[in-house]
Amino acid sequence: MAYEVELKQKVLAHLGQCDNISTVCTTYNISRGTLYAWIKNKNKDVLCITHSTTTYTGVAVWIENF
Repeated sequence: MAYEVELKQKVLAHLGQCDNISTVCTTYNISRGTLYAWIKNKNKDVLCITHSTTTYTGVAVWIENF
């Protein structure tokens, strides 16, 4: 399942505030594996951008404080 970039940013910002992976996963109804993948991709400055049924990978500069 592909997620919107805005949701990923919101989830990662929430993780930065509460620092509890289980709480964030429960709040946004995402798996731990999904969140760990987003964290890994954030550290590589890579976003997965979705358009219709096609998923594109593009490079983006992450802002430290959302």
